[in-house]
Amino acid sequence: MSPLFFLAPRIHITLGMALAGLFLWLPMFFQVETKAVGLPFSPLGTSRYASPSALAICPDQRHALVALAAANSVAVVDLEAGTVIQEIPVGDQPNGVAVSSDGAVAAVSCKMGGSVFLLGSARGESDHSQWSKRSQIACGHLPADVTFSPKGDRLYIACSGSHEVVVIDTGSPSSPKVTQRWKAWQEPRRLRLSPDGSSLYVGCSRNATVRAFDTANGKETWTRPLEAAFNMSGLALDPKTGELVTCQVFHRHHAMAKSNIEQGWALDNRLGRIFLKEPTSDPWQISLDVRGSAVGDPTAVALEDTGKWLAVAGGGTQEVLVFQRKEVQWSHGDPGDFLDSTLEYPVRKYERIPVGGRPVALAFLSGGKELAVANQLDDSIQLISTADKKLVKTISLARAGKPNEQEQLVREGEALFHNAKKAHHHWFSCHTCHTDGHTSGQPFDTLNDDSYGNPKQTPTLLGVADTAPFTWHGWKHDMEKTVRDSMVNTLFGPEPTTREVKALTAYLQSLRPIPSPNKPAPGTTAAEALTRGRNLFYGKANCVRCHAGEALTTPKNHELPIEPDGSPFDTWNPPSLRGVHDRAPLMHHGLANDLKDLLQNHHKPEKIGGTALDKDELDDLIEFLKSL
Repeated sequence: MSPLFFLAPRIHITLGMALAGLFLWLPMFFQVETKAVGLPFSPLGTSRYASPSALAICPDQRHALVALAAANSVAVVDLEAGTVIQEIPVGDQPNGVAVSSDGAVAAVSCKMGGSVFLLGSARGESDHSQWSKRSQIACGHLPADVTFSPKGDRLYIACSGSHEVVVIDTGSPSSPKVTQRWKAWQEPRRLRLSPDGSSLYVGCSRNATVRAFDTANGKETWTRPLEAAFNMSGLALDPKTGELVTCQVFHRHHAMAKSNIEQGWALDNRLGRIFLKEPTSDPWQISLDVRGSAVGDPTAVALEDTGKWLAVAGGGTQEVLVFQRKEVQWSHGDPGDFLDSTLEYPVRKYERIPVGGRPVALAFLSGGKELAVANQLDDSIQLISTADKKLVKTISLARAGKPNEQEQLVREGEALFHNAKKAHHHWFSCHTCHTDGHTSGQPFDTLNDDSYGNPKQTPTLLGVADTAPFTWHGWKHDMEKTVRDSMVNTLFGPEPTTREVKALTAYLQSLRPIPSPNKPAPGTTAAEALTRGRNLFYGKANCVRCHAGEALTTPKNHELPIEPDGSPFDTWNPPSLRGVHDRAPLMHHGLANDLKDLLQNHHKPEKIGGTALDKDELDDLIEFLKSL
């Protein structure tokens, strides 16, 4: 069973939504006044693309370090000259970058490598520092954001896959080591540290929750969820006013019908504000969406240090929004579905600046006169003038050489996947529901089961190419047709071209499952439990009846003792179990909180062709499932 909204039982809900992001982005690149500078530089990796994913401004305010996810490297960019002056190879998919306050050390997290690299700088013969690798430290599963303590003797890493914050002692440059691990459920991605280093604020994406930790003892001091929200992709701190600002998507849990979408009754894109003096009270919020032109998929938020400006990256709508902070009217409660009209009338108090591609990271330069933008699908760093409200410089990170036809097709599909302008009124993209090609952990009520009124849990799309037929009920067999249907009947976008359907399909086929980090060392107690669990999977529990082969699924639909969901279908297609350790909540209805809850209460082996397990056997089976 494939995870596409339409594609698979797990997909069926989201892909449709996700496909909202299918928009050809290239024509947008130069719709604003901009000065393009810099030349393509020689690639260190094999990818023909750079895909900047994060940036950090150096203390001199002239240079920036940029994580290049597709190139497996870090670029050192001269913002004044508009050139790349150095590129340092690191690990697989660099995903976060930070520079110490003295500019002497930098840290780069590598998502697929599960490690962080420390870089050191030294003044060269030119006007620029030269950076070199000092060390590599294994940290945790799918590391994301990183930040240094004020003295640079500690490094904090948000490990989204292992749901924890990892602390590394960097006081000894020759022997940095992991010293602490703090649990931060669910999917920590963003970090902000108080100026004195005493409090660390963690933005958890999947459940849209901010957590605060006392850095002296590692204890969680408070937790503030933004109710009914998900995909918290931005977190900013203003220590002067004592507030945190977040960006996320709000889920109204109504059917994803066209009329609901255009009224803001399906999903809203919002900012949240949390006052540190009363962090557990209801957060203040504003809606970003304008009727007929929403801001699908906000990806980052930034505050500048004088308190004048607030910026939001509209990743799905290929723009950056710049607000005058004093004019923003926050609502202490539900802010409604649309942007407050006082920001538009009688005088507009904010600007939507088109940048093309997909802006994913923002950083104000000191004084707030310019805003730096990492544009992932434009392969560039862009500078916006806050005074002129326009894009004034584009620094190319384009790779030398030309991609082949398949690489180009996949890249076009990636752009479509993240482009909310392919959805009705731009409210969401494919990425909204299938975050990073995986899952947002949300249920959506779409036409993927040919009816409304029976929402389904969003499936992962990692490995979707191996899991036909598609949708939870397995009634769609052709991937390209499923993609087209999703674009038209879930996103309610325009009829896609043949090229667009092929491109999005190619991108989905390129998404591969992420290996589980739960692989115990041979000879350990956990390894022995895993072996016993494997035997139960293929034997007594008989899970293999529905979850077979390398993809751990079957093309056959099954009758199951599951309460009818109200759709026209009475059989189910089994989802692949690859990566099931990181897909909670589970099942089509999302009522199983974890694997133990699933096997004890919702999907008992004895009810679906296997034999009942005792407690120890259940624990062993879970150990095996976690390793898939």
